[in-house]
Amino acid sequence: MRWRLLLEEFGPNFHYKPGPQNVLGDALSRVPTSREDRDPADSDPLSTSTDGCYSIVEENQRLAECLMHHPDDGMEESFLEHPTFDGEGRNPFNFSVLAEYQAASAVLQQTVMFGNSELICFCQNDEDKIVLTKELLPKLVSFYHKSMAHVEGMDRLEQTIKTHFYHTRGIRDEVRKQMSSAIGQVLRTIVVSRDPKSVTDGIKVISETLATAMHAHRCSVQSMNAYLTPGPLAFKRDMFLDIPIYADILAVQRHRQSLVDKRLLRANAKRISYDYAVDDLVYKRAYLGLSDKLKPTASGPYRVSRVHTNGNVTIQLSPHQFERLNIRRVFPKHPVPPVATGPGY
Repeated sequence: MRWRLLLEEFGPNFHYKPGPQNVLGDALSRVPTSREDRDPADSDPLSTSTDGCYSIVEENQRLAECLMHHPDDGMEESFLEHPTFDGEGRNPFNFSVLAEYQAASAVLQQTVMFGNSELICFCQNDEDKIVLTKELLPKLVSFYHKSMAHVEGMDRLEQTIKTHFYHTRGIRDEVRKQMSSAIGQVLRTIVVSRDPKSVTDGIKVISETLATAMHAHRCSVQSMNAYLTPGPLAFKRDMFLDIPIYADILAVQRHRQSLVDKRLLRANAKRISYDYAVDDLVYKRAYLGLSDKLKPTASGPYRVSRVHTNGNVTIQLSPHQFERLNIRRVFPKHPVPPVATGPGY
């Protein structure tokens, strides 16, 4: 199951081949293997209970134990070119690396065991989040920002990191620093770092770019998915940390429907309920391009000379010039209230 989840990133097609025709598979199945005895996984892993998201550990202990033990610590390097985290070339999503960074800081919250690593976690609303130290925060934000191929905005990147991590002073300041240099980093990465010289090099760069972009979109939170990433929704496992995740599809569907209803109400609030009549004064909307920021958005007012039944009106631009427009291209001029006059004014 773990190997299949890793291969799904590249969209392979799986076909069954019978034993008499699959000579290689039959030979590998007969090779003797050795299994090492190991202690069972910790029964209290990181709590990933969020709105519409909860752990699968309580439902299937064997599946959770299988997902919590990655076959190889360096396997992620074989599929994607990850950015540099620190000078030692370690991965920030290894629990032992996080525990080493936290050991250099004072104990902030209670500790939770993750396999053989004891991490400092912050508990809020029954959710355990890994505490980031002052030295670990900028490195982790930079790693996330580069892993997402700079496609995330500041709010989405902050929400992605806050799903499993916590810092006492917040994460937004570090995210803002990384977002300010996104354009320069992308240009240096594509133009300077790769610099393809042949068609073969260009194909490799394109393949690497598509794989990184696909990984970034699957790992970034989506507002329509109740701030969950598409990867855990499909594979029931976090895309960075070794944490099993099971998403409540009904809760995600209800969240999407609520967003649709809110956007529909906001769009309907901008609609103008008005019945045009002859001799009404209207403004004509102007077409504006990218370089027309200082030009007026409408011209007029013009008098309506005729109202048609198909949603169009004819306006009089000049004594001898008329134009037929759809009501979407015009908006009414509301009359100015009369000025009160009298002895007291």
